[in-house]
Amino acid sequence: MLGKNEDQNSSETRWEEALRYFLIFKGAEGRSERTIQDYESHIRRFFKRYPDSFQSGPPLRQAVLSYLTALLSKIGF
Repeated sequence: MLGKNEDQNSSETRWEEALRYFLIFKGAEGRSERTIQDYESHIRRFFKRYPDSFQSGPPLRQAVLSYLTALLSKIGF
């Protein structure tokens, strides 16, 4: 059985690995370096704020909605 820290580290590793592949894919699609940096910044900020959200279903959906709501409220939409 995994301890809490080991399980958290495993979850963090999974999202960081997914981020790495996502950024490689976006680079291969021809996205600019600035766009890729913005993707990385937002995704890292998201998982810092919602570290347990790397799963599908309601927890992820709620975390994404909360993150986007906070982001949009800062820019005035």
